[in-house]
Amino acid sequence: GPGHWRCDGTRLHKLHDAVQLDLGGIAKGYAVDRAVLAMRRAGCASGWVNAGGDVRVFGEAALPLSLRDEHAGGVRPFATLADGAFATSHFDRRTRSQAVGIDGSQPVRAHVSVAAPECLWADALTKLIALSGDTADPLLARYNAQAWLH
Repeated sequence: GPGHWRCDGTRLHKLHDAVQLDLGGIAKGYAVDRAVLAMRRAGCASGWVNAGGDVRVFGEAALPLSLRDEHAGGVRPFATLADGAFATSHFDRRTRSQAVGIDGSQPVRAHVSVAAPECLWADALTKLIALSGDTADPLLARYNAQAWLH
């Protein structure tokens, strides 16, 4: 929360010993990007890595995407992903998937999906969109990303 961290340029300083930083919200996206890098270094020209909600496609491959439909049940076709990343996070107070803004704000209660060139950014931006809504538009532009609430 506020007063627990201080940002100084590119450094983040912890102001209280009891405060913890959980990188679990971006670890899966980072792991997907590292797996793609390993595949490319091993000579794989195209393919995809899917880590359950975080996916990255590279080379000539294309992957149809579906979104979970909470109202109708099941899934619905959404788009085809080519040479990029797509991540979805679900935010609901009844589940483990919760985030709290630095001001103590609660996220939207929805699925948030983000498409970006790298999965780390797609994954991380789902959390920022859930907490910030439209105020995150400059970040989406900075990382060449798009977001959907569903």
